[in-house]
Amino acid sequence: MKARHETVAAMDRHWWYRGRRAAVDSLLRRAGTRPPASARSQPGARSQPDSRPGTDGARRILDYGCGVGNMGATLARYGDVWGVEADPDALAAGDFSAYAGVVRAASVVEAATASRVPTAPDAGPGAASCGAGPAGKLPGGAFDIVTCLDVLEHVEDDAGLLRDLRALLGPDGVMVVSAPLHPDLFCAVDEIAGHLRRYTAEGLRGLLRGVDLRPVTESGYVVGLLPLARRQRRRVQAGRAAPEQEWAVPPAPLNGLLSAVAVAEGKAARWVSLPAGLSLLIAARPRLRAE
Repeated sequence: MKARHETVAAMDRHWWYRGRRAAVDSLLRRAGTRPPASARSQPGARSQPDSRPGTDGARRILDYGCGVGNMGATLARYGDVWGVEADPDALAAGDFSAYAGVVRAASVVEAATASRVPTAPDAGPGAASCGAGPAGKLPGGAFDIVTCLDVLEHVEDDAGLLRDLRALLGPDGVMVVSAPLHPDLFCAVDEIAGHLRRYTAEGLRGLLRGVDLRPVTESGYVVGLLPLARRQRRRVQAGRAAPEQEWAVPPAPLNGLLSAVAVAEGKAARWVSLPAGLSLLIAARPRLRAE
């Protein structure tokens, strides 16, 4: 796992994460969730409280499996972000300054009672830096946005995890999940990453429906580059390519080109649903009993 997140800077530069940030932002907007006007006028700014019925200020966001915190700045435009992460290496390498708080926990139940990661003033050597959230665990009450990005493939009970996250989502909330597709491409790259499986698009949709979540919009990711990705995975499967290469940031010219393609796909997801790529992102809302 450590090879995937050696530094925050590497993740910020890597074309995969650049595009994924754009795709998550696009899906939230397509699902009807927009940043407050104050955040739209000042990119990167934290959300300001709003007066929507049923809220006590800014939107509450849970980034489950937040890794090194590279989604924080994007999500913080929508509200106050809380992160949950189980990997101590990710927490040690991370920058969580955009988060209201970060909890180290291996499950949703554990996150509800776990202590948060030390903030800068009280952090010991190697501890992660995060926002000065005062609570020692996740705040009580429902969340308006829940993200579970490239996490499901790591856990044995993926349906159980979604069910627990669904319980934290408010009745008008939205959950964004992403997961790798094409089970036939499972290889040493997945094993190094700690993946237990890859999904089919319908299998991922069915997993959400099975926990009373209604997919409202989706988009494939790494669509234009899928033929190249498929070729590279076949080479890994045949032992002709080193799986570790996939986690390294490519040389600047190549990384710039790949970033341009990935970000363009991510932004396009705001208006169109791209076909299933190497991964799939889905935005879902709680299913009403009448549906």
